[in-house]
Amino acid sequence: MVFSLVIVIEQEGEWGHDGQKISLVDGLDERWRKKPSQKSFITKVKLGKAKKQNRPLPHWFRLKTDTKIRWNAKRRNWRHTKLNI
Repeated sequence: MVFSLVIVIEQEGEWGHDGQKISLVDGLDERWRKKPSQKSFITKVKLGKAKKQNRPLPHWFRLKTDTKIRWNAKRRNWRHTKLNI
């Protein structure tokens, strides 16, 4: 996912050193584009795998006749159990 932050605030009488009008969009856009990622690729892969595993059993699996599994025993809540990554 890509998130972009756009704030447009124009006030009368704000001018830069070179005579051009100052816009907050220019400064924010430049800072957000140059900001590096804070998580490494390995951490991102581990978080993605944990997200995919953290789901309930499919409904059709519970309806099978010979299954004794009723719920996902490895289900994790983000507040109760941490991943230690």
